[in-house]
Amino acid sequence: MEEFRAPVIDSLVLWLINSGVMDPIEDFTDEIEGCMLTQEGRTKVLRAFIQRMEDTVQPEDPVKGAREEEIPRWAVINRQVQIYKQFVNDQIPVYLPFLIR
Repeated sequence: MEEFRAPVIDSLVLWLINSGVMDPIEDFTDEIEGCMLTQEGRTKVLRAFIQRMEDTVQPEDPVKGAREEEIPRWAVINRQVQIYKQFVNDQIPVYLPFLIR
């Protein structure tokens, strides 16, 4: 999960803020528990997240080092989950994480 935090979640949050998609007055509320998203804010984040996951990327095969065909980000994550599962079950000797160029 950690290998996808920066390229998916952190970059999405920074884009939402820097591009002005999120409005600090309309999309957030100050509560006792802390700063919370409003319903409108949650909708914006969820829509942007779904779009980010549907966007295609061209991953690199960690073994061959060659670029593969473009696939949605969710498919890359799913593939890494399967590879990790094989590693945990001793079906492959080493887990190779997804690397960002």
